[in-house]
Amino acid sequence: MLKQFNFKNFLSFDEDEGRTNELSLIGSRVRRHPEQTIKAGDVSLLKAALIYGANGSGKSNLIKAIQFMKACVLRGVPADTAGLYDRTSRRNQNMPSYFEMEILLDGICYCYGFELLLASGSVLCEWLIRKNTSGETVLFERSTDKGTFRVGGELEQSNTKDTLGKYLEDFQTDQDILLLHVMNRTLKSVLKRNEKLRVFEDLFLWYARDLNVIWPETSFTNYFQLIEHNPTSALESWLQAFDTGITRIDHRKVTYDQISSRLRPEEAQVFRKALDESRTRCHKDPAMKAQALFRTRNDMYLCHLTAETEKFVQLVFVHQGKEGDVEFTLADESEGTIRILDLLDVLLSEEEKVFVIDELDRCLHPNLVYRFVKLFLRKSGCRSQLICTTHESALLDFDLVRRDEIWFINKNREGNSHLYSMEEYNERFDKVIEKAYREGRYGGVPVFHSVFPFEGEEPG
Repeated sequence: MLKQFNFKNFLSFDEDEGRTNELSLIGSRVRRHPEQTIKAGDVSLLKAALIYGANGSGKSNLIKAIQFMKACVLRGVPADTAGLYDRTSRRNQNMPSYFEMEILLDGICYCYGFELLLASGSVLCEWLIRKNTSGETVLFERSTDKGTFRVGGELEQSNTKDTLGKYLEDFQTDQDILLLHVMNRTLKSVLKRNEKLRVFEDLFLWYARDLNVIWPETSFTNYFQLIEHNPTSALESWLQAFDTGITRIDHRKVTYDQISSRLRPEEAQVFRKALDESRTRCHKDPAMKAQALFRTRNDMYLCHLTAETEKFVQLVFVHQGKEGDVEFTLADESEGTIRILDLLDVLLSEEEKVFVIDELDRCLHPNLVYRFVKLFLRKSGCRSQLICTTHESALLDFDLVRRDEIWFINKNREGNSHLYSMEEYNERFDKVIEKAYREGRYGGVPVFHSVFPFEGEEPG
């Protein structure tokens, strides 16, 4: 789970009055909706953070900052970072950019972060700290410009320290890569041999599996419910709950040639590659059964493979017509229904994940957005978290969300984005905050300037 994310000097975000920009999911003293918090040791973590702001305010830049940190950990520092620092001030070109996340893994709090000089893509420093009620323990920290490297805690034990030193002697001044990345990509065997180093793998896997960034055009859902195809699955129940008109999902048998004939060249290439990989796995293990779902812009296909057989089906969505059932393909469904399909894993997942969604309300009716958030927040036993940007003011309802779950982003005259919480306003819980937001009380809304004013209106 995520406790907080701090960053600075990235895209439209500079320092915030000398401090980093902070998105915190640590619950405040708000007593309303206690079921929307997750008890985590000595703190309660929020299940959601809804982020509001005018177009161009920097909402997507916040999501990009989270995505950037994840990419650096998993794939290494990107080659094209030169233009990513906050360019509203020339001094920022030579100033470090800061990224840090406080994460809860198996009940233990870790603080991992690094500083980069984005103009050159250079790693300046990196650190990992374990935090608890008794204080902080530095597990490792390094400074590439000073050529220093320090380990602490259990990593300071002689055999572990010697193991790290053996592989990292030439790594201390390397500004091209993060330690967390190299430990999991090129030194994975070292992690397996030393239990004390397992924290590097656990942290890496959290970024890979549990931190999910979903863009407006991203199809996030892996459709595991469709692959298993339980006719009474939760998937079909959720689709009915959202009033999509879908009563069930059926399988229609098709052939490989029929699928291929419907695909565009680039789709066909991806389809063949995925199929070849599944075939290879089956031939290596004759007892293995592989299932894969392939989605195009217009259709969804499910492939069942063994070492000797291959079966293909097209997924069709059944609606109730005047004379009985009517089958729709994916292309027949509305953009809103497809968006719900794309996001259903957020609701269906029983795992401890963080879902970061840009433009949650894209293609969705306000009532569907409200219901989506409500179902997520009220889902019993769910330890997932939802961070999303949205323009949907109907969600600004204290009957739905807590005050500390609402965030705003404003951009000042210099073009810098400023992130802040509704908590700063200490509003009463009986206040109609949607109206106050529309009127601009909390910021995060467009300010209009009339070039051609209406009659009786003063020019902006």
